[in-house]
Amino acid sequence: MRFEAVIFDLDGTLLDSMDVWEKIDICFLQKRGLPVPADYVTEICARSFEEAAQRLGATPQRCLVFEDVLPAVKSAKQAGMLVCAVYDKYSARYRVQMEQAADLYIADFRDAPLPDTDFEDEKE
Repeated sequence: MRFEAVIFDLDGTLLDSMDVWEKIDICFLQKRGLPVPADYVTEICARSFEEAAQRLGATPQRCLVFEDVLPAVKSAKQAGMLVCAVYDKYSARYRVQMEQAADLYIADFRDAPLPDTDFEDEKE
């Protein structure tokens, strides 16, 4: 499959910032009187991925997402994208769930699918 866009969301790979962003999101929503649903991270991430594809002029089904956090892996899948979960020491405890949710799981970017490789072949 040829991709129209590749989206990287790996801020936690270099610095564990997930908790900080979660607190910022909750504060932002609460200050505006907006409800904070239990699965808000998944909802916000899914919208973010959809918007990223739209801004890139790509259809979600032809986007490849590299993601290192389980809720975002699930969100990218929910948005209809192909997902390559990436090992991160902070989310290592979720490796099995990430492998199950993603189309591909890699521990190192040297294992990432090449642009001319059929992504479906990588899953097998």
